[in-house]
Amino acid sequence: LSLSDKVIDSVNGAPYVAGQSIKNGDTVRFRIVINNSGNTSAYDVYLDDTFSSNLQYVGNATIQFGLGAQNGITGSLVAAQNIILDVGRNLGDKAADATNWLVRFDARVNSASSQAVDFMQNSAKIYYSQTQGGAQSQLVNVDTGLVPLRTGKAKVPSIKEIAP
Repeated sequence: LSLSDKVIDSVNGAPYVAGQSIKNGDTVRFRIVINNSGNTSAYDVYLDDTFSSNLQYVGNATIQFGLGAQNGITGSLVAAQNIILDVGRNLGDKAADATNWLVRFDARVNSASSQAVDFMQNSAKIYYSQTQGGAQSQLVNVDTGLVPLRTGKAKVPSIKEIAP
């Protein structure tokens, strides 16, 4: 699974363009590409995704196997900023071939920063087993890197004059 990747797919339903301004309240659709470039299958694949504190999972999780249809999958919230994207902790077995799996899901930008600019980051761990029925201990880390957000919350500092 060494060629796996994670990107922002769209913002508010429109395709994302690198450098595009993302604002508080926007819905961001993430896409994780799972590719197995190895010599053997990866068994019992599942995703553990962690959001930065200014993102909130809103659902809409799907998986697409190659050029097939998108199928709904369960996104289980296991902590405030952590979801497991799976069906019983098992998306399936990823063959060693040129076919990509595409996992997509939505999150809402919810920044509490008092600054005009904040940053979000979304990372995922892809777990799998090297043997059928084995422990899911192997992992690949994928993330979006830091993405700037416009919060619209810049505040002028208040100054109090105190007499001596």
